[in-house]
Amino acid sequence: MDRNKDDNKEKATATDELPLEGTAVGGQELPATEPEGEVMEEEVPKHRFAAIIEKEYPDRKFEKGEDYDEAVEELLNTLIEFKVKSSEANKILSEIFDANPELGLVVKDMRDGATFREAMARHIDPSELTPIEGDPDYEGWSKNKSERIAALEERKKREDDFNANLELSAAAIKEFAAENNMTDEQASTFLAPFDDMLAEINSGKITKETLIKFKRIMDYEKDVEAARKEGLMAGRNENITAKREKAPKGDGLPHLTGGAEVRQGGNRHFIDDIVDNANRNKIL
Repeated sequence: MDRNKDDNKEKATATDELPLEGTAVGGQELPATEPEGEVMEEEVPKHRFAAIIEKEYPDRKFEKGEDYDEAVEELLNTLIEFKVKSSEANKILSEIFDANPELGLVVKDMRDGATFREAMARHIDPSELTPIEGDPDYEGWSKNKSERIAALEERKKREDDFNANLELSAAAIKEFAAENNMTDEQASTFLAPFDDMLAEINSGKITKETLIKFKRIMDYEKDVEAARKEGLMAGRNENITAKREKAPKGDGLPHLTGGAEVRQGGNRHFIDDIVDNANRNKIL
């Protein structure tokens, strides 16, 4: 018993003498051990222009710093190009406004809310807009005037044709509805798909559904004709089957008469064969 006590005492003394973390042993400090667990990855700092670039290019995906650098370079090139073009345009406008100060006043009034006619009437005399022959801009003015008059006439013609076509269409729709015993509501329901298709075409957009509708319309006559032929063939086959089922049963030998009855009181005549052939062709 005493010996065991002495052993336990020695073990405790040895444990108590172990150096603690961070204490100096032999003049050297022991390193502190890190607690076990997940190692946290160091967060990579975001690009300094990340917010600006992501706002400018919201559809792009930026995974590394190089992606942001490329976008910054692209944005800078775009801004530089815009600045150059803007400077060139401003220079041209400045020269125009300097040579025609009344034009600048017209634009200023329009910026403040005046209409083009109001601004023109305030600063420019209409008589000054019509050059006389011999003026430097007379030829160009005459050409532009002729082109403007021709464009106005063409537009008026298109409007007149459109209104005339609307009247013709209304008459055709009314006649069609009357021939097919349609009420106004039924006619409107019938024409609704056509309105949708025409709206798509006029807007320059044609969907796949619209193309399917057109194909069904174009294939209608062909499909009806195919169905009619199929029905005729089915009817003929049914007639042939019915005739065969009604034929009298014989002794197993083939009928030499071709399905026609033998004349009573005599041998078959060649006319009987002609009649039989004609009947057979009708069935087939």
